[in-house]
Amino acid sequence: GNGPDINSPEGVKFTNVATLNGRGIDLTVNAVGDGYRAAKASRNGKKGPYALINMAHNSEATFDFSLTGNDDGQPITIDAFYFSVLDLDEGKRMKLREGVTVDGYATSYLTEDTEIKTTVRPDGVVLFESSMPGTGKDNPKDPELLNERQKNRAATFLFDTASTWRVGLHVGNGPPSGRNFMFAGKSSVVFC
Repeated sequence: GNGPDINSPEGVKFTNVATLNGRGIDLTVNAVGDGYRAAKASRNGKKGPYALINMAHNSEATFDFSLTGNDDGQPITIDAFYFSVLDLDEGKRMKLREGVTVDGYATSYLTEDTEIKTTVRPDGVVLFESSMPGTGKDNPKDPELLNERQKNRAATFLFDTASTWRVGLHVGNGPPSGRNFMFAGKSSVVFC
């Protein structure tokens, strides 16, 4: 219900993100509960090869990612797929720090020189959090052609099998603005 398309069905739908046995697959992202706040909802959607979710400063929200057939809208389970979160950075002086949690993955991939801090919470969930400032000028253009800095600010997750998964996002305190979270499939953090 935050837009940019207020009069459309709830959530953001990305069409034809994959195919399985010749069948097109859509990805729908829905906020869970009413905690989601956008700084600029017009930034939600697709930009190049990325899905974007814009978050307001000093906020956190949970999202369900769901795969469905684009012919009938029914859930589709996929075996062995990648999900990446890219451009995990923050503003100057540790303001607007970005963080992400992902449920249900089999393993995660970070570079050896990663700038992403990982913390295991008491409930066992791993928090992936930015540690270095960035600007729009250093954003990646292609998830499979990342430079070293872009690789060091990306986390890729491998799912053994899933039709839905849950992602938590948070943006730290700072000036009254927001941050864009970038999502894609496989990234060049994974070398296979």
